[in-house]
Amino acid sequence: MITRHRLGLLLLVVGTIGALATTAVLITGWQWARTIPGVFDEALALTTDTLTQIQNDLDTADATLIEIDSGLAILTNATISANAALTDAAPIVEETRQLVTGEIPDALEAVEKAMPALIDVGAGVDTTLRIISSLGLATYEQEVPLNEAIAEISASLEGLPEELRAQDTTLRRAEMTLQELTADVGSTATGIVTIRQSLAEARPAINTHRETIDQAEATFAGIRATIHNRTVTLALVLAISGLSLILLESAAAVTGLALIRGQLH
Repeated sequence: MITRHRLGLLLLVVGTIGALATTAVLITGWQWARTIPGVFDEALALTTDTLTQIQNDLDTADATLIEIDSGLAILTNATISANAALTDAAPIVEETRQLVTGEIPDALEAVEKAMPALIDVGAGVDTTLRIISSLGLATYEQEVPLNEAIAEISASLEGLPEELRAQDTTLRRAEMTLQELTADVGSTATGIVTIRQSLAEARPAINTHRETIDQAEATFAGIRATIHNRTVTLALVLAISGLSLILLESAAAVTGLALIRGQLH
């Protein structure tokens, strides 16, 4: 048979142990509730810092792409201008080759053929001028006779047409080099345009990633706020529940003590 004394002792022991255990649990839970937000904050802060660094890197990459595109735009204009100049130069080089290797040598040969007659005419003119000078009618003091001077000119022209015609290979090679250079510059201009198009396609992708990171940062900020708020709520619930349980268990212990002392009948 359970006596009042035994029942009071049981209530006292159970209530006391329960109150102590609940207090220990309450203290542990409170410490846990205070620690958890810090753990999450550290992890989320590290993630946020990483996202910020990535955002900064993307900003730098985007600014670099803008600078590169500006430089390529200048280079594109330069190559287009150079290509236009080279294209315009091609017919000029062709005309120069035809002039140097064709028209000029033909004209020089015609002059060479006329030189003997011109030398004879020069000799007659020189003789006439000297006779006039000897009569005192004019002054003619040419040290080298006119025909000899013309003969020297004729001698200097010998072989010149052949030398000019021999430049045909060199000038043709120059034309080919110019054509190749024009093609290379044109290809370079096309390549630069392609690169600029690729860069233009890359920028929207970078901007998309930047927006994604912005959204992720906002999401993590929301998660941190939510964890903090819920942890505070959990701590309050834990505190209220624990205190209520401690009060009940303390009441049981007090009741047991009263039974032991015979204060309750």
